[in-house]
Amino acid sequence: MPVMLASDRERLSKLMEDERPMQLIDLVGSEASGSLFEAMPVNSKLIVAGNMSNARLSISTTEFFMHNKRISGFCFERHMAALDSDRRRELMRIVEEDINADGEYFGIRDCKEFAFEQWD
Repeated sequence: MPVMLASDRERLSKLMEDERPMQLIDLVGSEASGSLFEAMPVNSKLIVAGNMSNARLSISTTEFFMHNKRISGFCFERHMAALDSDRRRELMRIVEEDINADGEYFGIRDCKEFAFEQWD
């Protein structure tokens, strides 16, 4: 399981202070997700949409009752299945457009494809 170094925590704190994200989508799910959640502003929300690390979340309960933060789940596959085919095509067009625009809309700028055998 990846461990967050002190230097990473400092960079994360600075990023959170600068950006003040009220919602974040986490596709990895790990101990780092807990650190991310704890660094988020008061009244913010973490949306867990994956568990690529196959790990449990570790989060201080203080974040819920003292900082009014929330966590919710989102399953893209179920969401897509609930849409009619025209809406599905439109959503996929937007995602493809974003990828081609270097993450202009969703901020996805760094992606790399690996063969399944290379995945750790």
